[in-house]
Amino acid sequence: MKFGKTRTTDASGHLLAHKVEAGGQRFAKGHRLESQDLSVLLAAGIEEITTASLGADDVDENAAAAEVAQLLIDGAKTPPSIHLETARTGRVNLFARHHGLFAIDIERVNRLNAIDEAITVATLSPFAKVKPGDMVATIKIIAFAVSKASLEAAQQTCQRSTDLATLKIWPFSPKCAHFILTGFHGEISQGLMEKRNAKALTVTENRLNALGSELVGHQICRHDEAAVGHSIKQFAGQTDLILLLGASATADRADVLPRAVVACGGEIHHFGMPVDPGNLLAIGAIGQTHVVILPGCARSPQLNGFDWVLERLCAGLPISKKDIQEMGVGGLLKEIANRPTPRRNQPREN
Repeated sequence: MKFGKTRTTDASGHLLAHKVEAGGQRFAKGHRLESQDLSVLLAAGIEEITTASLGADDVDENAAAAEVAQLLIDGAKTPPSIHLETARTGRVNLFARHHGLFAIDIERVNRLNAIDEAITVATLSPFAKVKPGDMVATIKIIAFAVSKASLEAAQQTCQRSTDLATLKIWPFSPKCAHFILTGFHGEISQGLMEKRNAKALTVTENRLNALGSELVGHQICRHDEAAVGHSIKQFAGQTDLILLLGASATADRADVLPRAVVACGGEIHHFGMPVDPGNLLAIGAIGQTHVVILPGCARSPQLNGFDWVLERLCAGLPISKKDIQEMGVGGLLKEIANRPTPRRNQPREN
């Protein structure tokens, strides 16, 4: 592509680099000049203009943007979960078709953005929660054209041996969950637990409903291994999720709630997460039933690490130890002012 000052008399077929007003007419940026346009410009005394002219090896900005956008969503065996807008002014916007989580091959997008400074791909953050119609990415061709060589490099970058597209929406699917809350003996005997945990129940039910899932029941039991294990055994295999919220925060893998899960034949895959609020969360499973031991901050509707875990589970995404460990970047969430130990100004008591 050639870009620069051009004599108006020689500009037929060129693209205007900037908008121009002349003879009562407005010529937009990117307008392809024709002979009658040149007559208007010359009559207005404009003898030189800035233009771009495409060569034989150049691909028009709209065609290039559309091709790059298609490359990002091709490859999945299932129908694309992302809808493409028609290319205009070198830009294509991409929109979610489903309510779910936005998944992205970060390395592949980074390689695309490194091919040619004229090709730009901007996306939402990985695992952003989206609903139908939300914009998830935009492709913008900065120049008026891209070389065929650059587009061929983009095609090679997006070639894959798997069926996963570079950008994809993992839709939420309905899950059913059972909630087990624990209390100390005195609290249960005095009938305090139902009232004390009413907010936690409402907040948890709202979290599930927002993801298209359902809280099918709850139970309150004593905060000891045997009682918790008895409750777990009733529901393991009967629901997709078992959520555990202790009267006291879990402090170790050997604490009451993790021990109860293991005693029931389950496994704790990971304890703790580099997300605050949410540090004291644990994930595991009993057979096909996912188990999440909630941190105390999950009693609040404020965003916390449990939200990130629940969203992935409801989208059918596996959560490994590595997945949890990689949540630290961006894992410093908004402070919950009323939690017992804020991050600052509260030295630990000895």
